Amino acid sequence: MNGNILSLPNELLLAIAAAGQHTHSLYTPTAQKSEWILSRLSHRFRNVITSAPTLWANIEVSLNSLETRQGLGEILRLYLRRSIPINVSVSLKVLLASDVMRTEWLPDIASAINRVERLHVVLSSEEDDLGDEFMPLRYLAAPNLRHLEIVNANVHSKYRCAVQLFSAGAPKLSSVRMCGFFPAPPPPSWKSALTHLVIDNQGHIFDTDDEVMLSILKPPISLVCLCLDLSALPYAHQICIPSLKDLSLHLMAWQDVEYFEEIIDLIECPALTTLTIVGSHGDQVYSLLYKPRPSFPALNTVTFTNDDHFNGCGYGCENDVPFSPTTRPLGGPPSFPALSSLVLVNHCFMWKLVREILGPNPPPLPQLETLTLCPTVSISDVRHALQDVVRDSSRRLPKLRLSPSVYFGEDWGESRADVEVLEEDEIVGYGPNLEEEFS
Repeated sequence: MNGNILSLPNELLLAIAAAGQHTHSLYTPTAQKSEWILSRLSHRFRNVITSAPTLWANIEVSLNSLETRQGLGEILRLYLRRSIPINVSVSLKVLLASDVMRTEWLPDIASAINRVERLHVVLSSEEDDLGDEFMPLRYLAAPNLRHLEIVNANVHSKYRCAVQLFSAGAPKLSSVRMCGFFPAPPPPSWKSALTHLVIDNQGHIFDTDDEVMLSILKPPISLVCLCLDLSALPYAHQICIPSLKDLSLHLMAWQDVEYFEEIIDLIECPALTTLTIVGSHGDQVYSLLYKPRPSFPALNTVTFTNDDHFNGCGYGCENDVPFSPTTRPLGGPPSFPALSSLVLVNHCFMWKLVREILGPNPPPLPQLETLTLCPTVSISDVRHALQDVVRDSSRRLPKLRLSPSVYFGEDWGESRADVEVLEEDEIVGYGPNLEEEFS
């Protein structure tokens, strides 16, 4: 049997190695990778596999114990060498207190930076000088870099670290994701081709350099997808991004409805089709839906959600945050004349919002076709509110898409409403999601 394997033609060997790579997950151990295994079976296999640069173009190195440090550096250099002359995708992860990223790995990447197309770096630290780890890349040009992601995996860190990268330019850079980091002055020179930008404070409050953010967000700009903590937006500055189609904003607990309104009113995105608000409360939802705002004429999907890093709404939230929808702004155009889908996930006061949105005096949403509800608290109150409005409404209601906890508490078979139960993966999928762009 072994003899049959060793006699396989070169073309089939290459096909087997390439097919095996599709089963790899991020940071699959090198010893389990198909190109590594096949290259060590025989001298002929080694010659065939190592002569195919595309098999070595996906470089992943992860330091989990100090004992593996030396071997990992050798593996990184081997992949860089065997992938010549094609462009590469590089993922580096260090979750220990170690200087290996700054002293060894990034200098190796710097020597091959002209071929790096994707760069993903994960560190973990509670220190305030983590940005210094990227010193080897600070003054370089990255002529072929398209995707950049840097992450501080320690969500308990009290610091968000300034980082300066590729000050000599990265003309093809289209996607940047910074979690626990933010661009340091001077304003970055790599924004010309930027279409996707994520700056995530990971739930902490930090000062933001308005000069840098204004320089990134001001014209000329080609952004189509933007994900920011609300505090990262330059306060009291008008933000106009004509190309933007997808906007996700994360709120902090101290950002009340007045602060929220002031920021939203400064954003002008005429092409925006999808808006996600993370960390909002019922009064903020109400304000956004009812107050006339002419700056989002193309918006068709709005999602209000919460996650564990921000203000996961609970019973305490409903007790602490006053919400009484008694005053509706009068006059002016509809807030969202094209809105067809409204999503509420893990949200406080959902039962009140249901009665307002579906009641006799709904917000001015003339095109609303679908209302999605995924509560985690006050579930019976949400269900009762739905029962009441469905029974009493004399108008056509939007389609209701409900989480199983709401759907299976009631027999909807005889209801006049169009009701659908959500699958679990659909519920998880709501909220800001840039995995396709950054995977």
